[in-house]
Amino acid sequence: IIGIWRAKRNPAKSLEEYKKFQHDHVITGMRAVKGCLGVLNFHSDDEWGTIQLWESHEADLAEDTSPQAGQIAVALKASGLMPAEGESSYEWFEVHNGFAMKDVFEKFLK
Repeated sequence: IIGIWRAKRNPAKSLEEYKKFQHDHVITGMRAVKGCLGVLNFHSDDEWGTIQLWESHEADLAEDTSPQAGQIAVALKASGLMPAEGESSYEWFEVHNGFAMKDVFEKFLK
């Protein structure tokens, strides 16, 4: 399962603030969530988000009520990066085929 969470960026906040939040809270928190196989953080000029890789749809759904999700939500609200109502979305997709290079994540994370 691939989940994609995306949101509008607050123009008053710097890209570095978003990157730091994703590193300090999203990556750290999601590593501890059972069934989470990986997270890639992304941004564009006006959006930011995460691509989440899951063992199963059940693991994806369970993340919503995990302690880590609660901690990320609290930190997001405190950071001032919280998107306004209606300015974020989450979609999930079942993966049916594809390929990845052996060291694909190492290339993204340099």
